[in-house]
Amino acid sequence: MASTTKRMDAKKLVDFEIDYYGVLGLTREGVPADSNPKDRRIAAEILDSAFNASARRCHPDLHRDVPGAEDMFKLVVRAHTILSDPIARRYYDSGGTDQSRSIEIDGKRYEIDWDDLGFYRPGTTADTVGHGLFCKLNERKKELNIVPAFFPELPQHNYEWDFMVPDMGVKLSVSLVPDEEDVRRLTSGSDVGRSLPFKIYVCFPRACPYFFKDDEEVHQVGDRTIVLPGRLKRTMYVDYDLLETTLLDTAHEFVTGDGVANALTKLRDGSLQAEQRQKDQQAGALNWLDTQALKAVETERLREIIRRKTPRQKYDPHAADFLGRIADTQVARQSKDKK
Repeated sequence: MASTTKRMDAKKLVDFEIDYYGVLGLTREGVPADSNPKDRRIAAEILDSAFNASARRCHPDLHRDVPGAEDMFKLVVRAHTILSDPIARRYYDSGGTDQSRSIEIDGKRYEIDWDDLGFYRPGTTADTVGHGLFCKLNERKKELNIVPAFFPELPQHNYEWDFMVPDMGVKLSVSLVPDEEDVRRLTSGSDVGRSLPFKIYVCFPRACPYFFKDDEEVHQVGDRTIVLPGRLKRTMYVDYDLLETTLLDTAHEFVTGDGVANALTKLRDGSLQAEQRQKDQQAGALNWLDTQALKAVETERLREIIRRKTPRQKYDPHAADFLGRIADTQVARQSKDKK
């Protein structure tokens, strides 16, 4: 998996030529503004119900003969994502003119970073699901030897609830990823009626890059063999994937059952890392490095750059003689020209 939590940029996500209310079978007037907790709960219920109904009407598994069903399903997911986020919805409703630097929710003013817009909104389905899973894991923190690293009073957290695994020095993350591609990939026609409009993703994030390279090229030039190293095509950071689902029951079973416990056991005995190395190799990734190894590589690269840029001095008692040699050369050339 290439990432944990995807962030939304409303300016890039919103297409003002699309009626996102109509995509969900709604009208703008039929969805209350989120000015207070009661209206927010009502709006969430309306949007969730509309998503489920619309998803069933266009899911590709249920409408194989309908052209564009795949794209329509993804559009339904996107419409729900936009209209359930107060900042994106306000931006869309205003036609793009409302680009306020802050927003007030339940008497608290939240600062908006338009370059890194989060997804957090109290009272939404995603907020309820995330807090529920966080609390379930929190009940098992002593048993699992994990420490909560999330503070619910924070105004924005991008739908990510974190725990630290102190003895391993890694993080356990529960993320909610509102991405239509992921939702489509994980949602089948048989469970679309109870699927969520976002992905529940549990992982151990790791700073471990994939390096994808071309094969080496071997050229024979006379009696010499020249080997050209493969060109680096791309790099990608990946996580230790534990769970990806759009079903709440599956997520609850994983968190409260043996899923997380088994993953922590495999992490601690090293088998999870061994499995991931095998996956890396099967994916065609070469020279994967852990964080410390990557730092060592970068340190050596920096040293090489410094060595190349550092001038070298060598004492030569005859260094100044080049002036005389130049003069002698000029005299010799003039004599030759005269002849």
